[in-house]
Amino acid sequence: MSGQFHHESDPAEARDDQARLANAETAVEADRIRAVYKRYGTDWIDADHQNPGRQAMHSERNEKFRTILHEQLGKPIENSNFLDLGCDFGEDLRYIESLGAKYHNLYGIDLLQDRIEKSKKIYPSYKFFLGDAALMQSIGVMLEVIIMTFFHLYSGIEWSVILSTTLTPS
Repeated sequence: MSGQFHHESDPAEARDDQARLANAETAVEADRIRAVYKRYGTDWIDADHQNPGRQAMHSERNEKFRTILHEQLGKPIENSNFLDLGCDFGEDLRYIESLGAKYHNLYGIDLLQDRIEKSKKIYPSYKFFLGDAALMQSIGVMLEVIIMTFFHLYSGIEWSVILSTTLTPS
């Protein structure tokens, strides 16, 4: 069985081995993502933001996101914490703030240091972290909404999904 270890006498040792394997796989994936973005570069960003098709997709996505938040959040948006995994330059967090979220409840994580550095300059009131999704556990707040925007790096088509909403009473 690939990727699995068998320690009949010590379950703790087996868990440690599985954790080491998961960490190694995560590191390989993080390196792969960094390499793709390095190859892709950033020259496309300004031109892509002016693309009418991209603007239409963003508008449609934002309207759906706003509707889902208002229908399913279960508490006022201004009292909710938001995390954007793969936050890029923090633009989705800016949109969430425009919906009523408080700036001190907005968090972003990205693998790319240049994205985090630029995000902190553009949006100094938001909290940005360099790293992968494993950092969610160390943020230290209850996250009501976790979002992630997927970019298919070959076609440029953007897919957005809400990964998790925690519907807890306020």
